[in-house]
Amino acid sequence: MAGISVTLICGGAAFVIMDPSLMVVVICHPVHSALYLVLAFLGVAVLFLQLQAPFLAAVQVIVYAGAIMVLFLFVIMLLGEDKPLPGESRLGLQLPLAVVFSLVLAAQIGYLLIRQPSRGASVAAGPVTVIGGEEVAFGSVKALGNTLFTQYLFVFEATSVVLLIAMIGVVVLAKKRL
Repeated sequence: MAGISVTLICGGAAFVIMDPSLMVVVICHPVHSALYLVLAFLGVAVLFLQLQAPFLAAVQVIVYAGAIMVLFLFVIMLLGEDKPLPGESRLGLQLPLAVVFSLVLAAQIGYLLIRQPSRGASVAAGPVTVIGGEEVAFGSVKALGNTLFTQYLFVFEATSVVLLIAMIGVVVLAKKRL
């Protein structure tokens, strides 16, 4: 694997993520769309593995591809939205916008693949952060916890409140239908 650069591997994983991401937007059936979103989440986990952040990859699979997608599918089934409405077959601007954004992303990835880093640069080691006088690697549990509970504490807590409010709203909407 010495001849293959990290940029090439990450670029290949990004190309694999593009198809399920496009299908999330294009597919009218909400359950199929959610399942394509699981594939996109798994592709992002592969990117984390390529960046040598195995903890973030595991969290991506467990939290997003596991728990959040089960929650989405539960909400879809609870609301009875598992079948598309008759007028949902027309995508309007979604399909052209998805194609344009996919082409832009493909061009960016192609540019990154063409512009390879120099042989002297070591991308595999990743950045190092100093926490309490100790050097910790990017993507480690200590670096993630320090960043999450210091710099992004308010955002982390606000996200949990927003998810709780969304779940309460879904239960209220579903109860009116029953």
